[in-house]
Amino acid sequence: MNSILKSFFYRTFKTKGFWIQFAILGTIGLLIGLGIVLAANGFRYNYENAKETMDRNAYYFEYEYQLLNFRDMSLIGINGGILSASASLPHIPLCVITILFSIRFHAEYSSGSMRNYIVSGYSRQQAYRSLFVGFLVYCAALYAAYAFSMVAVLGIGQLYSGFEGALDVGEYFACIGLSFLCYVAYYAFAYFLNTAMGGRGFAGPLCLMIYFVFAIVTSLTTAFFALSQSSILYENDYDEEAVKNVANVLRIICTFTPSGQSTILGSGHLSTPAFTGFPFGEDFTLMNVIVIVIENAGLGVGTFFLGQTILAHRDLK
Repeated sequence: MNSILKSFFYRTFKTKGFWIQFAILGTIGLLIGLGIVLAANGFRYNYENAKETMDRNAYYFEYEYQLLNFRDMSLIGINGGILSASASLPHIPLCVITILFSIRFHAEYSSGSMRNYIVSGYSRQQAYRSLFVGFLVYCAALYAAYAFSMVAVLGIGQLYSGFEGALDVGEYFACIGLSFLCYVAYYAFAYFLNTAMGGRGFAGPLCLMIYFVFAIVTSLTTAFFALSQSSILYENDYDEEAVKNVANVLRIICTFTPSGQSTILGSGHLSTPAFTGFPFGEDFTLMNVIVIVIENAGLGVGTFFLGQTILAHRDLK
């Protein structure tokens, strides 16, 4: 299987196309990092004004400002550049990488490489396992171009703007680790879809369609709660417990969606609820970690072996 990987890496990294893609993702990272730095400066300005002219609202601005440290800003950027901690925005770098990956996967199949592997004595399952690793490295390299350039800009911004320092290094690296788990799961699912469809060009758009459906579900859930909460709060017989129960149900729904998990991990605090409409300061760390680990580990492992089963069936034909 090493020969398959060597062949794949040689054909991938020798082309100008890969390095153009690498530059594109790096540019996206720079732009998102710059946007975060500008947003941080805007919040800092509001905070300073609040301390001087609006003492009664100073605590609100101080809370907003405290979120703008390097740890939290880098995690927000890594998890899609979501500046408002909203669960309704798609993960732009992930969407771009999914399309680029699907294009490269289609080229691998249409070039006759898979047929050459079979003729050389490899089974489709062996090729599947080798290419799984090869494409994972390919996608990781593209994502690294985005992430490192974005974090570098934030690091410079921290020196220039004076972001607050990270308070909990352990939680910071836990969020990074869980973000990595999510990306591997997304990748495994995309790889499975491309394999199941035999490298057809529609696999990439299909991956994005599925992702956007979940993003829309989270967005509508958040909007529904915001509207219902607004109407309930104006009622004379306002039932706080009823609102809390509804919010818990909607939070659980959002926790299972990719954009909801990006909100949790992007906040830098594992106790954060999966959508911003939650009105009660409870600690959801245990629930969030369990859902993220079990769902994404199951998705990654399940789709990996399901893809092998499909190819084993094709080998018998």
